Amino acid sequence: LPVGQAYGLAMRGVRPVVELDGVDGLWRAMMHVKNELATARFRKAGGYAAPVILRVPVGPGGSEGETVMAKVPGLRVMAPSSEEDARGLLAAALAGGDPVMFFEPRAQFSAGWAKQVSAHDARVEPGRARIARAGSDVTVVAWGWTVAVALEAAARGEASESRGASVEVLDLRTLAPWDIEGVLASVRRTGRLVVLEHDVQAHGFGAEVVATVVREAFASLRSA
Repeated sequence: LPVGQAYGLAMRGVRPVVELDGVDGLWRAMMHVKNELATARFRKAGGYAAPVILRVPVGPGGSEGETVMAKVPGLRVMAPSSEEDARGLLAAALAGGDPVMFFEPRAQFSAGWAKQVSAHDARVEPGRARIARAGSDVTVVAWGWTVAVALEAAARGEASESRGASVEVLDLRTLAPWDIEGVLASVRRTGRLVVLEHDVQAHGFGAEVVATVVREAFASLRSA
């Protein structure tokens, strides 16, 4: 019901922001999301717009919704991993004219994004990844709450005497659009690729990242 109401408000020029109780709440609203929000801009030669933001807390404990939403034409999908990026991406979402799925790490969501962030208007450009940790031996692509896991694993791996490696962690920040050129540039530097995601084994977004790298930068790969 809230998503349907938000769609109606958007049709009247309002920019609603809806907080859902998690992915389960998102699934209950899929008819509104897929059939109404996502298709609004394609009606009347782009004469309509539905700039609705759906904030969805995600985290460990089950399959998430980023992959499903990234496959729906007309939606932008954002998955911040930090307070600064959450603020910057939300600012970009509010300034845009498209419906946005805003997936927030549950731990920070519960804490109310407690870390103090800068007060200036620092929008994060959708489709621009962030190098969360520079490295030269392997590229680890992650997003959302999995970025913290990747950073911890990278630190442990580099500290290991037997398998020390310089790990570059690339935080996608947005999945629709996603930074193809940024990922390719990193993999061409390191020659190796690991994708860290929290989803079902088949048909995940990580498969799209791997397929794109193999297609566009196969000659640069030493292993993947």
